Amino acid sequence: MTILEMTEKQPTNDVFINTELSEKSFLELVPDFILEIEEDLTSLLDYFHDKNLMEVRLTAHKIKGTASSYGAMLLSDSALEVQVAPDDLAEMSVLIKKMTAATETTITFAKENFLQK
Repeated sequence: MTILEMTEKQPTNDVFINTELSEKSFLELVPDFILEIEEDLTSLLDYFHDKNLMEVRLTAHKIKGTASSYGAMLLSDSALEVQVAPDDLAEMSVLIKKMTAATETTITFAKENFLQK
């Protein structure tokens, strides 16, 4: 079964799309993906708290790349919005909240559907 077939069986199949990874490779890497995304989001929130928008953008870029390499396009698209956001703290705050929600959705979906039970 491909990753796409696995996600098509889920009601929220827009969270992950097919990737170039084999199913076995993908499933073995999901725990690392979850850990990396959680750590990167924590860093991004710390940078935003410090008003270090350059590091916010760099971290959002990193999250975007990691998410897209796993086919987690909901998160990747949301991270892109943060990466290209204007230097308006209020607007960036809204986009970061949206990205945080996308991160939580992505991680929950990955845990429920891809981690071995």
